[in-house]
Amino acid sequence: MMLRLKVFCGKRRPLIPPRTYPQLPPSNLPNLLIGIARLLSWVAGGSAALLLVYYRFLLPKITKTSAARHSIKAHHLGLMRKLTASLVSLKDVQTQSFDVLPRPEPYKEPPQFSKLKSIADVLKQAEKHELEITDLSPITLLRCGISDLGKGKDGEAANPSTEDLFRYLEGHIPWLVSEEGLQFEQILWNTLSTNPSFTATPSPPTSAPMEEEIVPRQSTCWTYTTLTPLDPSPIHKSFAALSSALPSNATPRKA
Repeated sequence: MMLRLKVFCGKRRPLIPPRTYPQLPPSNLPNLLIGIARLLSWVAGGSAALLLVYYRFLLPKITKTSAARHSIKAHHLGLMRKLTASLVSLKDVQTQSFDVLPRPEPYKEPPQFSKLKSIADVLKQAEKHELEITDLSPITLLRCGISDLGKGKDGEAANPSTEDLFRYLEGHIPWLVSEEGLQFEQILWNTLSTNPSFTATPSPPTSAPMEEEIVPRQSTCWTYTTLTPLDPSPIHKSFAALSSALPSNATPRKA
């Protein structure tokens, strides 16, 4: 046993082979940097192309559109100023022209009814001209009603009250009691209360029994006063003078 150990120890130790490791793969950093640089070049090139397209094609159109809108707005404002000035001048001219034009008379009666004095005559005239009650002038009906009720009376007795006046009109015009007639009566009342030709005066108070007490009752009486006609306008006077200056028996000349 000892001999074997000696023999073993007398031999040379085996050589250890050198370490062999697999070679490392090449680094991807250069490829990554190249890709990033390529991407940045693409972005820069695309941006440059977009800027070229924007400044070459889009920006001129946007500038022209903005300038056109601005010019249209300025033109619109100019037209509005001209229209305002034209309306102001037209209003001034109309105001000056209205001073010489004939002025209408708002409370003028139709000529064929202005000389009538009674409701009966008004109804005959309306039947002659085939006119409805609504076609008659409320001023004519009220004036003739007051005139009929005041015949043969003097002083305050000649002024009828509102109830007597409308009762008298309803007696001669039964249509006033109908539904449409009540609407026309409202027109009559508005005319009576707003027309300056009709003047309201309080009547003497009368007593009426009410629950065993004497309660004074007062009604409104009405009078009619003919209004002073308006002075003719200068142009109306000129036409009247020209008409009076022309010969009445002149015959028109043939061309």
